[in-house]
Amino acid sequence: MRVIATAGHVDHGKSTLVRALTGTDPDRWAEEHRRGLTLDLGYAWTSLPGGETVAFVDVPGHQRFIATMLAGLGPAPGVLFVVAADEGWRRQSTEHLAAVRALGIEHVVVAVSRADLADPAEAARQVRERLGDVPLVAVSAVTGQGLDDLRAALDQLCVRLPDPVTTGRVRLWVDRVFTMKGAGTIATGTLESGRIAVGDTVQLQRAEGATTATVRGLQALGVPHPEVPAVARVAVNLRGVTTGDLARGDTLLTPGAWHRTTSVDARLLAPDDVPEHLTLHVGTVAVPARVRPLGGDAVRLTWPHPLPLQVGDRLVLRDPGRHHIVAGAQVLDADPPALRRRGAARERASALATRGATLDVAAEVDRRGWARASDLLALGATAEALADAGVREYRGVLVSPEQWADWTQALGEVVRATVEADPLQARMPAGAAASALGLPTADLVGPLASDAGLQLVAGHVEVPGRRADLGAAEAGLDALEQRLAQRPFAAPEADDLQAAGLGPRQVAAAVRLGRVLDLGGHVLVLPTAPALARRRLAALPQPFTTSQARQALDTTRRVVIPLLTELDRRGWTRRIDAGHREVARPGGTP
Repeated sequence: MRVIATAGHVDHGKSTLVRALTGTDPDRWAEEHRRGLTLDLGYAWTSLPGGETVAFVDVPGHQRFIATMLAGLGPAPGVLFVVAADEGWRRQSTEHLAAVRALGIEHVVVAVSRADLADPAEAARQVRERLGDVPLVAVSAVTGQGLDDLRAALDQLCVRLPDPVTTGRVRLWVDRVFTMKGAGTIATGTLESGRIAVGDTVQLQRAEGATTATVRGLQALGVPHPEVPAVARVAVNLRGVTTGDLARGDTLLTPGAWHRTTSVDARLLAPDDVPEHLTLHVGTVAVPARVRPLGGDAVRLTWPHPLPLQVGDRLVLRDPGRHHIVAGAQVLDADPPALRRRGAARERASALATRGATLDVAAEVDRRGWARASDLLALGATAEALADAGVREYRGVLVSPEQWADWTQALGEVVRATVEADPLQARMPAGAAASALGLPTADLVGPLASDAGLQLVAGHVEVPGRRADLGAAEAGLDALEQRLAQRPFAAPEADDLQAAGLGPRQVAAAVRLGRVLDLGGHVLVLPTAPALARRRLAALPQPFTTSQARQALDTTRRVVIPLLTELDRRGWTRRIDAGHREVARPGGTP
């Protein structure tokens, strides 16, 4: 499906032409038929000779309904521009053309309508003056003149339209909400990107905030579908919301996939002086916005409530009091930095001068220092752009070379300072190091430590070759080792450790150094004790009880219970029942 919006002066026959092409009257309201005037967006569709299906969004032409016109025109990639042969180019023709240009819509076919009432040559000349060598067909919806040629021209326009992005994130700007008996809430709009399926959870972005709903059903071109890819006119039956929860200008989104913002940096496409306060139109929404010039053609735009925007989005700035489109704009940064310093606006304008219509991942990461891949994708980056950015990526975090170098240096400094301040510690927990550096994730500590000439061991950053200095406790530890060498399972009591100068910090250091093994609760043995225990227990009749193990090892219940637990953990023994174990075989002597 291809989506094409109409454009043109009021009462130049846009709706009549759509009806002639499709057989469907796009005017939905009784007042529209009574007055012969389109007041709201209308919809109709047809199949073209080349096999393409085209859905028309018919927009009103009267200046009082410019906001409605922009809501229909905004999401459409192509335009059928209508100029009446008997009236020629008029004021709203100019306004609608300004909207087309502001939105960056390049694919246009012109129909000079009512060719049965006047020679279309003069109107065609006026069109050429303003649009150049655009496809143009003289038609009459009454006599049928030129309708086949117009269908052929629309066929060619569809060929020129860019291929839709059907694998990306869903964004659908809502243009109509109603209730259908037996179905519930229906929201319609033009699906710009991605694909939407029955059963999907969608995020509803409203001025009041965000919520979620479930897709209960889908229709495109009046036919139910299990799934609809972009670009398409689609009616979405939603479960979990009422018509009071949605309005024109709201969006249906892939949950969590879009950055929602109240400000952007943008490039004015007609960089004349603009008022400070204007109405911003994007998609189907219109919001009051403040314009802050940054320098050159760059501006900072701000508005009251979040909108899901990305780099490259086209905006229209309109003066509602004068009923005049002031300028078009293109988003350069959907998450701009604060401008607090004197001269920051000028510097920002300089930085934006080389920005394009797609997110420069390397430049964005360089500006931020680091960025999460998920955040960059939400701003409009593609997975291919992330892969080709040429910056370091680790566990979903992209880091600029300068930031990586700063973190590497800082990690070395903070770890060495910690070790110098506490010789007994001789290392720093990875979590503490990540916190000290302000890292986005502790997962970065390992590769940073490697680059800093450090090593990550058991969740701690160590200086290679640097061992804990036990100081005065060294003599007490030597005595403990000698005692355990003689009686391997006679673990000292807490009072004995304290008397030897081995408090909790000294014991922890001795364990890290591998000089003793803590079975739990400061039950200390030599690291060789489990293997020795296994050999002695293997000599017992199998299975054996805890009491038999205690006697064989010449120890106490305080020691044998955690020791047997350690042997179980290593797989050297296994429980038979609540009171018996056996030595696991085969397995060999450790």
